[in-house]
Amino acid sequence: MTFNPASISANTTSAQDVTVSIAHPNDVVTVNKPSHTAGVGIVNARVKSAGTVEITFMNTTAGAVDPPEEDYVFILERR
Repeated sequence: MTFNPASISANTTSAQDVTVSIAHPNDVVTVNKPSHTAGVGIVNARVKSAGTVEITFMNTTAGAVDPPEEDYVFILERR
């Protein structure tokens, strides 16, 4: 699914919502960002509500970073 994360401020985390229509509360989520963006990592992902996944990005650099729009992979495990 194509997702364009918002810019992440320096030395902080940013929780961002993405629509994943098949996501259900209590699903376990794994997210794959397909490329490397220096200083950016994914530190958490959860189903925030039905159809919405929240991804928490981390920026470890001294400046803001705007990750590119890419085709992220979401793996949902039903519990």
